[in-house]
Amino acid sequence: MFRWLKKRGIQFWFWVAWIVSFLVGGIIIFGMIGAQAGFWQKLRSGPPDFEVTMAGPATLAQGAEGTYVVTIKNIGRSEGAGNTPTITFPDGMTINGVVPGSPACTTTGQEIVCRLGSQVAGAQGSVTVRATAASAGAKTITASVPVSAKTRDTDAEEIGTNNTATLTTTVQ
Repeated sequence: MFRWLKKRGIQFWFWVAWIVSFLVGGIIIFGMIGAQAGFWQKLRSGPPDFEVTMAGPATLAQGAEGTYVVTIKNIGRSEGAGNTPTITFPDGMTINGVVPGSPACTTTGQEIVCRLGSQVAGAQGSVTVRATAASAGAKTITASVPVSAKTRDTDAEEIGTNNTATLTTTVQ
């Protein structure tokens, strides 16, 4: 048996050792990649990105009620938690009703804060507010979703541009 080993020579055994080490190394490396599949999935999926839009009347008669709809959509690639939009109405407008109501949304003065929870990628939620215009003039309503560690909205060029929406209603 040893004569057969001697006949093969050093070059043969060098290549055998190289091939074996390549195969064993590949198994170890690919095994580690497989064990880290959760990491790679998160890397590929990307952060959530909340987009806020608002719809409502452009003009409103003094004393009339208008309906405002704020839509919060996760246009990112993964779930975002801590979705808490804040809607602020100016002085001269009275908030008459909010859907969803309490406990999801609370109203304090001219500000509405809603706790809509988590949103998976592509999902959207909305808040509908009925408000009466008490005095004439341009009234600007603002809705925003604050960016926090919970939402992980890290799309730098989008922060500040799609996390806030404003709408101006002219009261006549």
